[in-house]
Amino acid sequence: AVVVGIGLNVAAAPPDQLGATSLAAEGVDVGHTEVLIALLTALAKRETTWRAGRGDPDATRVRADYRAACLSLGASVRVELPGGTTYTGIAEDVDTDGRLLLLDPAGHRRAVAAGDVMHLRPAE
Repeated sequence: AVVVGIGLNVAAAPPDQLGATSLAAEGVDVGHTEVLIALLTALAKRETTWRAGRGDPDATRVRADYRAACLSLGASVRVELPGGTTYTGIAEDVDTDGRLLLLDPAGHRRAVAAGDVMHLRPAE
């Protein structure tokens, strides 16, 4: 089973999230119903492609599209896992299972399946 959560800022952005925006703040005048219809239509198309490609993330371009949209790739990050374990390193890639590949300061690559990813500021 897979559980996916999606948060869309339609009318306003959360004030406690630096860099967050909303559709309204970006000049998009759209209602919640229109956003939901567009989202469900896009998800249905993606599912059709996924099924036709037998779930292969490369053949269906799911991984390539995710890489293109992922702002964490190439960034220094801290990942806080459920349970409290924390890792730092460079977010290098995404594997075929959708896990973030993190290169730690010692040069070890770690696959992270779930956690909170925070971008770190470069040392000055």
